[in-house]
Amino acid sequence: MKYTDYELIQALYEEKTVRAAARRLLISQPAISQRLKALETNWGETMFIRTSTSLLPTPAGEKIADYAREMLAKEEQLRAELDHLSEKVQGRLSLGVSSVLGQYFLPSVLERFIERYPAVDLHINTGLSDHLLATDNTYHLLLTRGERPQHLAHEYLFADPLFYVQKKDTDPSLFIRFKSDDTFEKVVHEWLTAHKKTTSSSLLQVDQIETCKQLVKRGVGSSVLPLLALQDVNEERIQIEPLLSENEQAVRHNWCAWRAGAELLPQVQAFLREIQAELKS
Repeated sequence: MKYTDYELIQALYEEKTVRAAARRLLISQPAISQRLKALETNWGETMFIRTSTSLLPTPAGEKIADYAREMLAKEEQLRAELDHLSEKVQGRLSLGVSSVLGQYFLPSVLERFIERYPAVDLHINTGLSDHLLATDNTYHLLLTRGERPQHLAHEYLFADPLFYVQKKDTDPSLFIRFKSDDTFEKVVHEWLTAHKKTTSSSLLQVDQIETCKQLVKRGVGSSVLPLLALQDVNEERIQIEPLLSENEQAVRHNWCAWRAGAELLPQVQAFLREIQAELKS
Protein backbone atom coordinates (compact mmCIF):
# COMPACT_ATOMS: atom_id res chain seq x y z
CA MET A 1 0.00 0.00 0.00
CA LYS A 2 0.96 3.63 -0.45
CA TYR A 3 1.23 6.33 2.20
CA THR A 4 -2.08 7.82 1.02
CA ASP A 5 -3.77 4.44 1.54
CA TYR A 6 -2.63 4.39 5.15
CA GLU A 7 -3.98 7.92 5.59
CA LEU A 8 -7.33 6.88 4.10
CA ILE A 9 -7.72 3.88 6.40
CA GLN A 10 -6.80 5.90 9.48
CA ALA A 11 -9.20 8.70 8.53
CA LEU A 12 -12.09 6.26 8.03
CA TYR A 13 -11.30 4.47 11.31
CA GLU A 14 -11.07 7.68 13.35
CA GLU A 15 -13.78 9.77 11.67
CA LYS A 16 -16.33 6.89 11.51
CA THR A 17 -18.03 8.18 8.33
CA VAL A 18 -17.10 8.54 4.68
CA ARG A 19 -18.28 12.14 4.71
CA ALA A 20 -16.06 13.17 7.62
CA ALA A 21 -13.08 11.30 6.17
CA ALA A 22 -13.61 13.07 2.81
CA ARG A 23 -13.64 16.44 4.57
CA ARG A 24 -10.46 15.59 6.48
CA LEU A 25 -8.60 14.37 3.41
CA LEU A 26 -10.01 17.04 1.06
CA ILE A 27 -11.23 14.49 -1.49
CA SER A 28 -14.72 13.51 -2.67
CA GLN A 29 -16.90 10.88 -1.02
CA PRO A 30 -17.18 8.79 -4.24
CA ALA A 31 -13.37 8.79 -4.52
CA ILE A 32 -13.07 7.51 -0.95
CA SER A 33 -15.66 4.80 -1.54
CA GLN A 34 -13.87 3.69 -4.71
CA ARG A 35 -10.45 3.55 -3.00
CA LEU A 36 -11.87 1.68 -0.01
CA LYS A 37 -13.39 -0.91 -2.32
CA ALA A 38 -10.02 -1.36 -4.06
CA LEU A 39 -8.24 -1.80 -0.71
CA GLU A 40 -10.77 -4.40 0.46
CA THR A 41 -10.28 -6.26 -2.81
CA ASN A 42 -6.52 -6.13 -2.33
CA TRP A 43 -6.72 -7.51 1.20
CA GLY A 44 -9.55 -9.92 0.42
CA GLU A 45 -11.40 -8.72 3.50
CA THR A 46 -14.27 -6.36 4.31
CA MET A 47 -12.78 -3.61 6.42
CA PHE A 48 -15.86 -1.58 7.41
CA ILE A 49 -19.58 -2.25 7.72
CA ARG A 50 -21.78 0.73 6.88
CA THR A 51 -24.70 1.52 9.21
CA SER A 52 -27.12 4.40 8.95
CA THR A 53 -24.93 6.55 11.17
CA SER A 54 -21.34 5.33 10.98
CA LEU A 55 -18.72 2.88 9.77
CA LEU A 56 -17.98 -0.10 12.00
CA PRO A 57 -14.58 -1.73 11.59
CA THR A 58 -14.58 -5.50 11.20
CA PRO A 59 -12.01 -7.60 13.06
CA ALA A 60 -9.94 -7.59 9.85
CA GLY A 61 -10.48 -3.85 9.59
CA GLU A 62 -9.19 -3.36 13.15
CA LYS A 63 -5.97 -5.18 12.30
CA ILE A 64 -5.51 -3.32 9.02
CA ALA A 65 -6.19 0.00 10.77
CA ASP A 66 -3.56 -0.86 13.42
CA TYR A 67 -1.12 -1.68 10.63
CA ALA A 68 -1.90 1.59 8.85
CA ARG A 69 -1.35 3.55 12.06
CA GLU A 70 1.97 1.79 12.63
CA MET A 71 3.13 2.54 9.08
CA LEU A 72 2.20 6.21 9.40
CA ALA A 73 4.13 6.45 12.68
CA LYS A 74 7.20 4.83 11.09
CA GLU A 75 6.94 7.19 8.12
CA GLU A 76 6.84 10.18 10.46
CA GLN A 77 9.80 8.86 12.45
CA LEU A 78 11.81 8.27 9.27
CA ARG A 79 11.11 11.77 8.00
CA ALA A 80 12.25 13.21 11.33
CA GLU A 81 15.46 11.17 11.17
CA LEU A 82 16.11 12.28 7.59
CA ASP A 83 15.56 15.89 8.58
CA HIS A 84 18.09 15.39 11.36
CA LEU A 85 20.57 13.84 8.91
CA SER A 86 20.35 16.83 6.62
CA GLU A 87 21.38 19.08 9.52
CA LYS A 88 24.14 16.83 10.84
CA VAL A 89 27.43 16.55 8.98
CA GLN A 90 28.40 12.91 8.80
CA GLY A 91 29.34 10.17 6.34
CA ARG A 92 32.67 9.18 4.79
CA LEU A 93 35.27 11.77 3.79
CA SER A 94 38.26 10.54 1.80
CA LEU A 95 41.29 12.84 1.49
CA GLY A 96 44.39 12.50 -0.67
CA VAL A 97 47.02 14.86 0.77
CA SER A 98 50.51 15.86 -0.32
CA SER A 99 53.04 14.64 2.26
CA VAL A 100 54.24 18.20 2.93
CA LEU A 101 50.71 19.51 3.44
CA GLY A 102 49.95 16.44 5.52
CA GLN A 103 52.82 17.25 7.87
CA TYR A 104 52.60 21.02 8.17
CA PHE A 105 49.16 22.24 7.05
CA LEU A 106 46.61 19.47 7.60
CA PRO A 107 46.97 18.80 11.36
CA SER A 108 45.49 22.12 12.53
CA VAL A 109 42.66 21.83 9.98
CA LEU A 110 41.88 18.30 11.13
CA GLU A 111 41.96 19.27 14.79
CA ARG A 112 39.11 21.74 14.35
CA PHE A 113 37.23 19.58 11.85
CA ILE A 114 37.17 16.49 14.11
CA GLU A 115 36.09 18.58 17.08
CA ARG A 116 33.18 20.10 15.17
CA TYR A 117 32.15 17.08 13.09
CA PRO A 118 32.92 13.92 15.10
CA ALA A 119 30.39 11.84 13.12
CA VAL A 120 32.42 12.10 9.90
CA ASP A 121 34.35 8.94 9.01
CA LEU A 122 37.75 10.21 7.82
CA HIS A 123 40.02 8.31 5.43
CA ILE A 124 43.36 10.01 4.67
CA ASN A 125 46.17 8.97 2.36
CA THR A 126 49.38 10.98 1.98
CA GLY A 127 51.96 10.84 -0.78
CA LEU A 128 53.46 12.67 -3.72
CA SER A 129 51.03 14.99 -5.48
CA ASP A 130 51.47 13.42 -8.93
CA HIS A 131 50.74 9.97 -7.51
CA LEU A 132 47.60 11.23 -5.76
CA LEU A 133 46.37 12.98 -8.90
CA ALA A 134 46.81 9.75 -10.86
CA THR A 135 44.24 8.11 -8.56
CA ASP A 136 42.01 11.14 -7.96
CA ASN A 137 38.78 9.16 -8.45
CA THR A 138 39.28 7.47 -5.08
CA TYR A 139 39.14 10.71 -3.07
CA HIS A 140 36.52 13.31 -2.25
CA LEU A 141 39.19 16.00 -1.93
CA LEU A 142 42.84 16.33 -2.92
CA LEU A 143 45.36 18.71 -1.34
CA THR A 144 48.27 18.94 -3.77
CA ARG A 145 51.40 20.95 -4.51
CA GLY A 146 52.96 21.99 -7.78
CA GLU A 147 51.13 22.14 -11.09
CA ARG A 148 47.50 23.23 -11.24
CA PRO A 149 45.20 20.13 -11.38
CA GLN A 150 43.59 21.14 -14.68
CA HIS A 151 41.32 18.10 -15.08
CA LEU A 152 39.60 18.70 -11.73
CA ALA A 153 37.56 21.44 -10.13
CA HIS A 154 39.97 23.28 -7.84
CA GLU A 155 40.74 26.24 -5.61
CA TYR A 156 44.10 27.91 -5.14
CA LEU A 157 45.26 27.77 -1.54
CA PHE A 158 48.56 29.61 -1.15
CA ALA A 159 52.14 30.01 -2.39
CA ASP A 160 54.83 28.39 -0.26
CA PRO A 161 58.26 30.13 -0.73
CA LEU A 162 61.39 27.98 -1.07
CA PHE A 163 64.65 28.51 0.82
CA TYR A 164 68.17 27.13 0.72
CA VAL A 165 69.03 26.15 4.29
CA GLN A 166 72.14 25.00 6.13
CA LYS A 167 73.47 25.08 9.64
CA LYS A 168 75.74 28.04 10.21
CA ASP A 169 79.50 27.38 10.28
CA THR A 170 79.20 23.96 8.61
CA ASP A 171 80.35 22.58 5.27
CA PRO A 172 77.33 22.68 2.90
CA SER A 173 78.95 20.48 0.22
CA LEU A 174 76.58 17.57 0.96
CA PHE A 175 73.11 18.32 -0.36
CA ILE A 176 70.16 16.48 1.20
CA ARG A 177 67.16 15.87 -1.02
CA PHE A 178 63.72 14.53 -0.11
CA LYS A 179 61.34 12.78 -2.48
CA SER A 180 59.23 15.21 -4.49
CA ASP A 181 57.75 15.66 -7.95
CA ASP A 182 59.66 16.50 -11.13
CA THR A 183 58.66 20.18 -11.13
CA PHE A 184 60.19 20.77 -7.71
CA GLU A 185 63.30 18.79 -8.60
CA LYS A 186 63.80 20.90 -11.73
CA VAL A 187 63.50 24.21 -9.86
CA VAL A 188 65.96 23.06 -7.18
CA HIS A 189 68.46 21.65 -9.68
CA GLU A 190 68.48 24.80 -11.79
CA TRP A 191 69.00 27.03 -8.74
CA LEU A 192 71.74 24.87 -7.26
CA THR A 193 73.54 24.74 -10.61
CA ALA A 194 73.30 28.51 -11.13
CA HIS A 195 74.60 29.22 -7.64
CA LYS A 196 77.21 26.41 -7.61
CA LYS A 197 75.96 25.14 -4.26
CA THR A 198 76.68 21.44 -4.80
CA THR A 199 77.75 18.79 -7.26
CA SER A 200 75.89 15.74 -8.48
CA SER A 201 78.33 13.49 -6.60
CA SER A 202 77.48 14.96 -3.18
CA LEU A 203 73.82 14.09 -2.75
CA LEU A 204 71.94 12.34 0.04
CA GLN A 205 68.40 11.11 -0.71
CA VAL A 206 65.83 10.66 2.09
CA ASP A 207 62.13 9.79 1.99
CA GLN A 208 60.57 12.44 4.19
CA ILE A 209 60.99 16.22 4.32
CA GLU A 210 61.07 16.13 8.12
CA THR A 211 64.05 13.76 8.05
CA CYS A 212 65.75 16.15 5.66
CA LYS A 213 65.12 19.11 7.96
CA GLN A 214 66.42 17.32 11.05
CA LEU A 215 69.63 16.39 9.26
CA VAL A 216 70.13 20.01 8.20
CA LYS A 217 69.53 21.21 11.77
CA ARG A 218 72.32 18.89 12.93
CA GLY A 219 74.75 20.15 10.33
CA VAL A 220 74.82 17.03 8.18
CA GLY A 221 74.34 19.05 4.98
CA SER A 222 72.25 21.63 3.17
CA SER A 223 68.87 21.42 1.48
CA VAL A 224 66.02 23.36 -0.14
CA LEU A 225 62.95 23.47 2.08
CA PRO A 226 59.58 25.24 1.86
CA LEU A 227 58.54 27.87 4.37
CA LEU A 228 55.90 25.49 5.75
CA ALA A 229 58.67 23.25 7.07
CA LEU A 230 60.70 26.08 8.61
CA GLN A 231 58.25 27.40 11.20
CA ASP A 232 60.20 25.89 14.11
CA VAL A 233 63.71 26.53 12.75
CA ASN A 234 66.01 28.71 14.86
CA GLU A 235 67.42 31.32 12.51
CA GLU A 236 70.27 32.03 14.93
CA ARG A 237 71.63 28.57 14.17
CA ILE A 238 70.34 27.97 10.65
CA GLN A 239 71.23 30.08 7.62
CA ILE A 240 68.19 30.63 5.41
CA GLU A 241 68.57 31.96 1.87
CA PRO A 242 65.56 32.55 -0.43
CA LEU A 243 65.61 30.84 -3.81
CA LEU A 244 65.74 33.87 -6.09
CA SER A 245 65.85 33.77 -9.87
CA GLU A 246 65.93 37.15 -11.61
CA ASN A 247 64.83 38.71 -8.30
CA GLU A 248 61.72 36.49 -8.16
CA GLN A 249 61.34 34.00 -5.33
CA ALA A 250 60.66 30.41 -6.24
CA VAL A 251 57.47 29.05 -4.64
CA ARG A 252 55.43 25.89 -4.44
CA HIS A 253 51.78 26.41 -5.37
CA ASN A 254 49.19 24.58 -3.28
CA TRP A 255 45.75 23.48 -4.44
CA CYS A 256 42.55 21.90 -3.22
CA ALA A 257 40.88 19.82 -5.95
CA TRP A 258 37.86 17.58 -6.40
CA ARG A 259 35.75 15.88 -9.03
CA ALA A 260 32.70 17.91 -10.05
CA GLY A 261 29.78 17.12 -7.75
CA ALA A 262 31.82 16.20 -4.66
CA GLU A 263 31.47 19.77 -3.39
CA LEU A 264 27.74 19.14 -2.93
CA LEU A 265 28.36 16.67 -0.08
CA PRO A 266 27.87 18.26 3.37
CA GLN A 267 31.09 16.72 4.76
CA VAL A 268 33.10 18.10 1.82
CA GLN A 269 31.56 21.55 2.24
CA ALA A 270 32.40 21.47 5.95
CA PHE A 271 36.03 20.52 5.28
CA LEU A 272 36.40 23.26 2.67
CA ARG A 273 35.15 25.76 5.25
CA GLU A 274 37.78 24.60 7.73
CA ILE A 275 40.49 25.00 5.08
CA GLN A 276 39.40 28.59 4.45
CA ALA A 277 39.35 29.27 8.19
CA GLU A 278 42.91 27.97 8.47
CA LEU A 279 44.09 30.18 5.62
CA LYS A 280 42.57 33.24 7.32
CA SER A 281 44.03 32.46 10.73
